[in-house]
Amino acid sequence: MICGFFAKQGEPPEAITIERMVETLAPGSAKYQIMARGAVALGCVSNRPASGEGPNVSGDKRARSYVVWQGEIYNRDGLLVELGLSGAAPQELSDGEILLRLYQTYGLACAEKINGSFAFALYDNERQEVILGRDRFGIETLYYYDSPKAFIFGSKIASILAYPGVSKALNQNALRRYLVFGYNPGWDTFFRGVQKLRPARLLVLRRDGVTEKKYWSLSFRQTQEKPVSEYCHDILDLTRDAIRLRLNDSERFGIFLSGGMDSSSVAGLAREMSNQTFATFSYRCLGRSFDESSYARAMAKHCSSEHHEVVYQPDDVRKMESMVRLMDEPFCNAGITIATYLLGEAARGKVMRVFSGDGGDEIFGGHPVYAADKIAAAFEKIPSILRHPLVSVLQRLPDSDQKLNLTVKLKRFSESIKYPKALGTYRWRIHYGQDELGKLLQNGAAPQEYESESLFRDVIDIGAEADGADMLSRSLYVDTVTEIGFYLRRMDLVRSFQVKPVFPFLDHRLFEYAAAIPSKLKFRDASNTKYIQHRAMEGVLPDEIVHRKDKLGHSIPFKNWLRGDTPVKQFVHDTLSEPSLKGRGLFNSNYVQTLWDNHQRSRYNNSHRLWSIAVLELWLRANNL
Repeated sequence: MICGFFAKQGEPPEAITIERMVETLAPGSAKYQIMARGAVALGCVSNRPASGEGPNVSGDKRARSYVVWQGEIYNRDGLLVELGLSGAAPQELSDGEILLRLYQTYGLACAEKINGSFAFALYDNERQEVILGRDRFGIETLYYYDSPKAFIFGSKIASILAYPGVSKALNQNALRRYLVFGYNPGWDTFFRGVQKLRPARLLVLRRDGVTEKKYWSLSFRQTQEKPVSEYCHDILDLTRDAIRLRLNDSERFGIFLSGGMDSSSVAGLAREMSNQTFATFSYRCLGRSFDESSYARAMAKHCSSEHHEVVYQPDDVRKMESMVRLMDEPFCNAGITIATYLLGEAARGKVMRVFSGDGGDEIFGGHPVYAADKIAAAFEKIPSILRHPLVSVLQRLPDSDQKLNLTVKLKRFSESIKYPKALGTYRWRIHYGQDELGKLLQNGAAPQEYESESLFRDVIDIGAEADGADMLSRSLYVDTVTEIGFYLRRMDLVRSFQVKPVFPFLDHRLFEYAAAIPSKLKFRDASNTKYIQHRAMEGVLPDEIVHRKDKLGHSIPFKNWLRGDTPVKQFVHDTLSEPSLKGRGLFNSNYVQTLWDNHQRSRYNNSHRLWSIAVLELWLRANNL
């Protein structure tokens, strides 16, 4: 992990400032390095002590440039050839040193040469400027704070808050956006003035200002008509190569295996390429309509992997008290977030890197919300004189304890159809509507930000960037820019167990190729999603994986646990106790009680709403806010 600052005016801070910043990245770690030159200070720390890797501040021989680097270059062999360094021993040059050579050769075009996960800060001593960079998908985090006196940056927000004069004041817009969506998809953060560097961006810092440069963008403008067989061949080739680049024979690896198409594709293809008996990790949640572990077991048997199955128990929800301490910002999907943490625990000490299938849904069109988009387009053609009464009736349907239940789907659809079309798939991801948010907040008034759509602005603006001709292409673009970030931040939890997450589908070549595949070959209907991927994997994966229609998507019976006599109910109730809420002063405790009562009576499924408040409360406590 990295951090640093560029003092714009006055005397630069004392050396102890960068030391304090570095110490926040890995408290108690002795493995860190610091470089300070005049107004610039850079620091880095290794977050994988078990691997023997040490932090490295790389510099050239003439001390013209220095770099701190977090991440991994996957195409380093090809880059060494391109740079005329193919005779170098494998470990002779660090990834940071390769970046320096790229910068000296190509200037700001250096980042687009890299296929990898990275965040870096490069100081050009001759030009007196600092360059920050982040990989195309935002696998590695990088935050910054621009003040009149200094520009401060770091892999963790805590490193920025350690700089003198940076306030821990809460950003109310980010907090409200979190309540609406269950996480903050914006480029701001929960701390006022602290920003996220967008993926595929460079920032050039000089004393007289900051310049942003976008070095990559995903385009859906042009589609190519090819035979299905050619698409399948190319998809397989690109996926195989993405996995090959990320395999490291010197490190034992594992795969988080759900039994769905994406993780199964990674496992099936890795089996072809690796001589290792790799490990697979899956979780199961007991309950007929929530347990899909049989598919993971079948795929593990197919791969002859060393399979580890974790049972997700209601009491595991209490682990969120520890998990929030690892989060720069809170996010609150109880299924995938806690399950990922449990899998990370299971992987600790067994593997050094773990592969995930994240990104496949955004490449090939696998999220259930894409079906909702298609249904909504047809539904909105019904005359409003008929449509509005129908929506009203559907909203009054009772909740069900089942996951895949038509009543549940209709009720959820009717509650979300009212939101702006410009939100795209995000209207199906809203937890609190305008009236609900107004009742929840302590002042009891509907927030002006909601009325003016400023809480939606980041998502709407990203949607405006999309250049696809059809609804699915635009949705895939937005989800690539935003939703992938949510899934990546939950995988950051795995790093706390000294395991590096690896994402073969997050390879820009695969995304660029798939963006040109017509949407009709990705999403056909609600039961025929990711069509072209399924066709490509026929004969590679078992038929029961390729042709399954019941993917649940990290489901747990959380709403049922919250109603039953379980540790979940007691834990959430205690976290949301009236004294806690009144002491915080953010929420209307009477309205929270109403949400609770309506959920217990099965009038509404308020589990997501209640859990988002509980996670926020735990995160605020952990950060002394």
